[in-house]
Amino acid sequence: MSKIRIGTDNLDKRLVNPMTESELELVKLLCLPHKLICEKLGISYGALKTRVKRVMDKYGVENQRALIVKVLVMDWLHITDFEYREFADE
Repeated sequence: MSKIRIGTDNLDKRLVNPMTESELELVKLLCLPHKLICEKLGISYGALKTRVKRVMDKYGVENQRALIVKVLVMDWLHITDFEYREFADE
């Protein structure tokens, strides 16, 4: 009897990373100020709060920092995937 070998390249991406593209795009922006995120996504602050809360609830985390840590630890995103803004010394 021969053995069947299954490589990770055959796995459905959702099994490796359950986050939707929309969720990933949102998380990538969480290092930016909320006002800038709203502008980039074309949504209100209230809509942003709702979207972030739903993603946090879905993945069982209490805050945005924990969500960022989770996606990094689970290797769903890499640190270089995040958008951020450098602040000048004032």
